[in-house]
Amino acid sequence: MWLINNETLALEEFIGHSIPPYGILSHTWLDGEEVSFQEMRQQPGIHGKRGWEKIEMTCRLAAQDGLKYAWVDTCCIDKSSSAELTEAINSMYNWYKRSVRCYAHLSDLRTVITMESLSDPEVVGCCRWFQRGWTLQELIAPSDIKFYNRNWEYCFDKSDTAYQLGMISSVDPDILSHSKDLSTISVAQKMSWAARRCTTRTEDTAYCLLGIFDINMPLLYGEGEKAFSRLQAEIIRACPDPSILAWTYPKDGDDLGMQTRFSGVLAPSPAFFASCRHMEKLDGYFLPDFSMSNRGIKLRAKFGRGSFEGEDGFGLILPVGRYLSEDFCIQLRNMGDGCFYRQNPGSLLSASSSYLPPWMSRITFEPYLATQLPGKSFTKSRECISASRSRCMQFHVSSRMEIYNNWPWVNWDDVDTVFFTPTPSYPGWAALKVVCVMPRFDGYCPHESFDFLFYTFYWGETLEMPPECGVHRLFGTLADRHLEELNTRAVEEKWDAYWVSNRLRMNETPQHSVIIGPSSKQSTLLLKYELQVVRDDTVCRGTFRRVKFYWEIVPKNEVPTLTDRKWANIMLHSR
Repeated sequence: MWLINNETLALEEFIGHSIPPYGILSHTWLDGEEVSFQEMRQQPGIHGKRGWEKIEMTCRLAAQDGLKYAWVDTCCIDKSSSAELTEAINSMYNWYKRSVRCYAHLSDLRTVITMESLSDPEVVGCCRWFQRGWTLQELIAPSDIKFYNRNWEYCFDKSDTAYQLGMISSVDPDILSHSKDLSTISVAQKMSWAARRCTTRTEDTAYCLLGIFDINMPLLYGEGEKAFSRLQAEIIRACPDPSILAWTYPKDGDDLGMQTRFSGVLAPSPAFFASCRHMEKLDGYFLPDFSMSNRGIKLRAKFGRGSFEGEDGFGLILPVGRYLSEDFCIQLRNMGDGCFYRQNPGSLLSASSSYLPPWMSRITFEPYLATQLPGKSFTKSRECISASRSRCMQFHVSSRMEIYNNWPWVNWDDVDTVFFTPTPSYPGWAALKVVCVMPRFDGYCPHESFDFLFYTFYWGETLEMPPECGVHRLFGTLADRHLEELNTRAVEEKWDAYWVSNRLRMNETPQHSVIIGPSSKQSTLLLKYELQVVRDDTVCRGTFRRVKFYWEIVPKNEVPTLTDRKWANIMLHSR
């Protein structure tokens, strides 16, 4: 660390624990007028630059405070050395934190501002110092800051004005006063502090936040907006806080169709966290296990099901943060191969208004969250959904029928009610549980519940080869509950179609194409399904199968005879 000797104004280098007490300058740069590291060491000609006055005044104020050394970022970092620049930027938060006193120079403040006049945030809030990215950590890290106007006239202390400075900067006053630890604040709230700040270089939007998130990473000037994506990836690796996903599209942004857009789950910039000033962390029950991979964010978390505005059916929602004791969630769409995009990034869903009734319990599984869409940040189009699906099987249910559960969840999209194959060559298996209220017929109104399972095998193969399908009515018996548990185990242990069909054989579960329901005096109610080959470019990029469940009322003498056709007799041979 290079420091300026306040007596000689010469640079001296200190390493490790040998660093002496020092004062530090916080300011905004003047283009072409700042004194560089090389100029500071050569001395001649530097007195003509306007930045020299800031160096002199910092050293003078530090000396008056009994300090022998001072640090100024313009001249105490050798920016010609990429290694030294990287070390300095990764260390800067701690350098400000360890300073004895920080001197904040508001170069565009022309008058003397007292603590009383700070009650109006507009008095100094318009100063560039409160609008720049780098000065955010310089506001938070030091415990002692003295503020000066452009003429270096003393105005106020940070310690006496934490509340007023919090109103101006949106930073929690308890953080400014160091009465609350920075680690207790959610990622989203920290990002919101930088939402309205700017930097000259795009990459610095991320680099200026390293210390606030206690992150170290290499600097790659020239990477542009990727720097902020890298920062978020590092935060995810270090901190299990899903509020990093709680951003929303800025309200003053252009209209991209707020309820129909899709995006990746990472924000393009801190500006997207502007509405997260009061977002708190979730409690430990909801915290997911995060990890980064080349496919996106891999996590294990509890997902809920909720209704999506403008869409049929239900979609997955993930709790990401808490505000006023209420959980807020993002909406996710399954694009295939276990990869989810974010839907409706213009808003968060309140958990209380989006969850289904209690019988629709939360499910836990391990998807990948795509960090961005291929080739773009946002899109109105559903093409990003259909383009990722090579083979689908869609399900339509009649009124008073509800799809209650599905296996495997990772290949299911609630909104379009489709299963899709992980790969075009995957034959696969799938199962649904459907709950029904039986219709009235012939003056007869059935009162008992009617739930059933639907199984399909080899449905991902070519359309010329029909899949093997069957339905099985559930009566709530121990054997029925075991069958549902078997489906869950098959998903968790990644069984293939052979193993699932083998277990159906062992359980003596027959393959039926129809379920016989109750009868009136003249008729019998049947639950049936129909396989159709359809094309819908909003669902899949090619033709696909659709399964339609429906009721049929037939005369008693036309009720089909069910045989105990075993799944094993069908599934154990090669197709």
